[in-house]
Amino acid sequence: MSSKPRRRDQHGGKDSRFEELRQKAEALVDGRATPIHADSIDDVKELLHQLTVYQIELELQNEELVSAQSRLEGSRNKYIKLFDFAPTAYFTIDEDGLIRESNLAGSQLLAVDRSILANKPFIAYLHTDSQNTFYKHRQSVLREGMQQTCLLTIRPRTGGERIVRMHSVLVEELVAEDERDRDLDPASGEKVTSAGYILAAAEDITDLKRTEELLHQAKHASEKANEAKSEFMARMSHELRTPLNGILGLTQLVIESALDAEQQSNLSMVRESAQELLSIVNDILDVSKVEMGVLSLKSCEFSLRRVVRDCASAFENSAKVKGIYCTTKIDPEIEDAYIGDPLRIKQVLTNLISNAVKFTPKGGVEVTVSQDVQQAVAGRHHLRFEVRDTGIGIPEDLIDQIFERFYQVDGSFTRSFEGTGLGLAIAKSLVEMMEGVIQVRSAPGKGSVFTFILPLAPALAERPASTIPATTEDAMVDEQPAEPEQTPVPPVSVCEPVPGRRNRPVLPPLSVLLAEDNAVNQAFAQLILRREGHEVVTVSNGEEALEALARQSFDVVLMDVRMPGMDGVEATRRIRAGESYVLDAEIPIVAMTAHSSIEDRERFLKAGMDCYVSKPMNWEQILEAMAEALDVRGRTPGHDSA
Repeated sequence: MSSKPRRRDQHGGKDSRFEELRQKAEALVDGRATPIHADSIDDVKELLHQLTVYQIELELQNEELVSAQSRLEGSRNKYIKLFDFAPTAYFTIDEDGLIRESNLAGSQLLAVDRSILANKPFIAYLHTDSQNTFYKHRQSVLREGMQQTCLLTIRPRTGGERIVRMHSVLVEELVAEDERDRDLDPASGEKVTSAGYILAAAEDITDLKRTEELLHQAKHASEKANEAKSEFMARMSHELRTPLNGILGLTQLVIESALDAEQQSNLSMVRESAQELLSIVNDILDVSKVEMGVLSLKSCEFSLRRVVRDCASAFENSAKVKGIYCTTKIDPEIEDAYIGDPLRIKQVLTNLISNAVKFTPKGGVEVTVSQDVQQAVAGRHHLRFEVRDTGIGIPEDLIDQIFERFYQVDGSFTRSFEGTGLGLAIAKSLVEMMEGVIQVRSAPGKGSVFTFILPLAPALAERPASTIPATTEDAMVDEQPAEPEQTPVPPVSVCEPVPGRRNRPVLPPLSVLLAEDNAVNQAFAQLILRREGHEVVTVSNGEEALEALARQSFDVVLMDVRMPGMDGVEATRRIRAGESYVLDAEIPIVAMTAHSSIEDRERFLKAGMDCYVSKPMNWEQILEAMAEALDVRGRTPGHDSA
């Protein structure tokens, strides 16, 4: 039967049958119809059936279209609501800068009703300082077609100002265009659309900017406070070290005179108290430097054995008083000359030895130095320093806390062991600055072992260990140990001989100009210099020093850095410049300073000072500094091994 294949016809086949049926219907209307045969009746029935199916299909498709349109309308309404009620202000701006559309947040930002905003220039709501910024921003978006961002200051109609971060992007057809939105091309007369629209999201960052400004002000205030703190610490350094210089210096001179045993003992206690105060001052200054990030390291050749011996010798007497031993053991295979910062290495060692002696009631303390071969790298040796004691030990749960500032294992007010709790914290900071590591092993009642490993480069030329002195009198103020309370006594060493005293410079009688404003320090320096056979003229500030140098010739100047009126740095600069009619612009100048930073010392040397000595200073340091200054200026005195 032919009807079956027709049922499988596609819509194209149905359309042809519908057309045939339409033609027959027209023929009937025109009177041109031919008789309908049985086959034709069957065809009509088949076509009617297909028409019914087709009608049902159209109705189903129409229902689907209506449903899809409803869903699209719902989505559109949903996104319109999202746009309208979004917390961020949105604006649609045309190429002329007119507002075509905005959401509720946008109208609230400008404090203008949405209906009024339409076709208003966006620039009218900007602060005058932001109008040119917005113009350039808009042109850039239209020209490049890429997202752009700028900061603008909005002036709402209600008054005040709001700072916004505007993110803009170019879109083709965001606003629904109708005939009113179309323009006529002047050449063709045809209607054309706009070049595009700018969709701008304005993020109100007023509160954020205010917070940033507050943070900036707080940072500025903090920096000012740190500067004030730094200046305060510098002043404290000078003000504390200056009287300590007089106390320690004059005490040492009196101790060296003819005294009975009781007087010697009393003066020794005075000196010990002053040295303890000095160590506290040094610790506080170092902590301050670490906090401010100004603690610096220097790199120079030094004797490893001398550093270790100097540190141990500072505590030998205090150990002897407690009835404990203090020994050193240095691997004989280790080289002696290394490149590093001996001052800071000595500071770490003295802090560790100080704690070991303090917390060891019986037994003793052993300082060992060996080389960690496994960690050795090209050009550098990893030296392992260990300070081992048989003291009270540290509980395991407190080991991680002992390197914290101001922390002490026994923190009660009635603790048996006094101290600031800064020594270990400073030691840890210094070791880490020198690219090393520090650790501790301990148990209550079994003592402690503090170990730190430093990578140090050996010096090219090694000096013989036998010529290296070991006396803490050589140390300048920054090299003072944490608790060098007693007179240094060479330590007992299980493998190294005790070194001899430093070769003291022998200077011929010199004419010395002493510029120092502190009366006690003047008296101390005069006693030392005159005892050595030198002639001394004393002045109290830089102006008087220049006047004295213009009146007569001197062999050397001892110049205090900090003095009222003209300080020592400015006076030195003028001397080197040949100002004030000084007779000898190349005269050797020794800086006497309580300023301890490397930056300060470099400033002194840059001003023209030949060398420096730190307060408090002893007589050997003064004489050695004078000899060094003479040597720098080519006026080298002889030396004697006395």
